[in-house]
Amino acid sequence: MRIFEIFCFPLAAGLAAAFSTAAPAQDTNGDGYDELAVGVPFEEVNGDAYAGAANVLYGSLNGLGGTILDEIWHQDSPDIVGPSEPADHFGAAMAWGDFDGDGFADLAIGVPQEDVNGGAGNVSNAGGVHVLYGGPIWGLTSGSNFFFSRADAWVPRGLDKDEGFGSALAAGDFDDDGYDDLAVGIPYTDDLGTGAQNSGSIIVVRGGSQGLLQSGVKEWSQAGSIKDEPETDDRFGAVLAVGDFNEDGTDDLAITAQTEVRPPNVGYGAVHVLYGADGTGLQADGNQILTRYEVGFGIGAAGGELFGSSLAAGNFDGQGADELAIGSYAAMVGSVIRAGQVYEVPGAPDGLVRNATVAWSQDSAGIAGTAQPNDFFGYALCAGNFDADYTDDLAISAYGEDYGKGVVHVLEGRYQAGLTSSNSQLFWEDDIPGAHSTSNAHFGAALACGRYDNDGPSDLAIGTPGEDLPGLMDVGAVHVIYGTYGFGLGDDRETWFQSAADGQVEPGDQFGQVFGR
Repeated sequence: MRIFEIFCFPLAAGLAAAFSTAAPAQDTNGDGYDELAVGVPFEEVNGDAYAGAANVLYGSLNGLGGTILDEIWHQDSPDIVGPSEPADHFGAAMAWGDFDGDGFADLAIGVPQEDVNGGAGNVSNAGGVHVLYGGPIWGLTSGSNFFFSRADAWVPRGLDKDEGFGSALAAGDFDDDGYDDLAVGIPYTDDLGTGAQNSGSIIVVRGGSQGLLQSGVKEWSQAGSIKDEPETDDRFGAVLAVGDFNEDGTDDLAITAQTEVRPPNVGYGAVHVLYGADGTGLQADGNQILTRYEVGFGIGAAGGELFGSSLAAGNFDGQGADELAIGSYAAMVGSVIRAGQVYEVPGAPDGLVRNATVAWSQDSAGIAGTAQPNDFFGYALCAGNFDADYTDDLAISAYGEDYGKGVVHVLEGRYQAGLTSSNSQLFWEDDIPGAHSTSNAHFGAALACGRYDNDGPSDLAIGTPGEDLPGLMDVGAVHVIYGTYGFGLGDDRETWFQSAADGQVEPGDQFGQVFGR
């Protein structure tokens, strides 16, 4: 059993053990171990309620945390553009990427309710994004940190209030130039052409040798050559995921319009896919739209199902293209409301194959439990290779299970077949040594995958933001289950609580609400 607290030291001296020359996608300091970024958007910072923060736990031979490098970031941290303000929600979205191509992972952090000064005064809840760059030994530093928003002349359109710029983030090399690019979700922006409110958009910022470039930024929405059209409250850009869905070696982008309107259904949900191209980046040619109807499960579809509320890309069948897992946590299963469902859409050389989609729920054969109201199966998803074979596996949370206690299911990937339930795993919080399931703890509210001890298999981090401690409500916790060769997630498990500089956890922080992906 391993139970720890995060003590938030300033950047300090000390060397991390180096056991690998190749830096994984979440390895900020090149020691071969992935890091875990935990967003705490409800953190109080210097008296500012809900200002937000982000903790980073560094990987090591022994797994996550317990190193002198573990740290906390917020807008009052030295050299970070700020200051912290109430209800900014720093850390509400985060994404790992190597934006400068130096082999060290960088971290983008969304502040979707940041008030931004546009020259004529503050624009409320406009939102912005911070980027911290990684480097040898120390990992993330603030020395070259970068902040951008619609106030910057190189970002399209200009400032507008209540847009939620930075509500979702995802990194991928969409033009195959060796530098990751950053997709930024702006789900509450209005469409200037139709006047549709909260229709949503995204921008893509290109990477380069010096980091993210202040040129060539492109904005995408449901207007123009993208399938469908902007409608009020579509919220295009609410969820983002990156994968290679057409086997061309270039990253593609899946984009959720989480509350897509399909009259008379409101909150129906849709997922758009833009394909990357060598040298040019994301393009409209061949773009796809996926809804419950398009993937062949339209019978029984209803408004409010939020198709695309979670996304994960993984190579579940061991072939050349990634598959896309689409969560619809409020979906009906038969006549059971808000039971939740997950759709597995296969990839192929021509892109995602809609008519070969497989649907999973807690009523599927081989998956433990039964579909019940308000289980919210599919609330969070994460693809990782937990048994170190040739295929990715999929972790799926049902965070509403048993009055909000929450559970996490794992489906195994199988060569040529894709996901299977034959060796599925089920985890409750009670399965973690020293932890106990309680109502509304929401075990599985967030999921992240990484090789935190770099022993081969992927490991799984599970957020439990409603975790209580004696006398302290909703402090939150993060549980980690380590992968094992051939057997999936194993018996090596640990729990982390957050601590501020004085070593105190705080009520209402909801540590574990967000992970960097």
